[in-house]
Amino acid sequence: KGKRYGRITDDHVVAATRRRKKSAATICDDDDDENNVEEYRFADDDTKIEDRVAHAFETVLCQSSSESSRSSTTISEREFIKICIACALIGNGFTKSDCLDIAFSIGAPETGEIDRRAFVRGLRKIAVAHRVPFSDVGKRVLAVSRAL
Repeated sequence: KGKRYGRITDDHVVAATRRRKKSAATICDDDDDENNVEEYRFADDDTKIEDRVAHAFETVLCQSSSESSRSSTTISEREFIKICIACALIGNGFTKSDCLDIAFSIGAPETGEIDRRAFVRGLRKIAVAHRVPFSDVGKRVLAVSRAL
């Protein structure tokens, strides 16, 4: 197997690269309906995971946050970083500082609060930084939310 960085391995990177190449080939070759069906299934799976992550964010992660003065549907930038650490998303060249940069970029400008849409957007940025599909990052967050 490939090198291990937390739980993201080189094999994940290779698989993500193959999917991207296959996706590009699918877009260029519209005559091959079999590939198009598979690509749509992959995109649909990403959407399902995104919906599940957003639901877990609102029902579990926001409710378990330590600050009670805020709305119960948002988290702070600090809590976003704690979630990323709990999900083992820090590593493989992605530092806590990088995570903090993403948290600040997705938080509301005045308050720094992160709602469910911003949370998913932040996880997508982390997936891009790790060069893995969003579903891998989403599954980690779902696993941690089940443990809470």
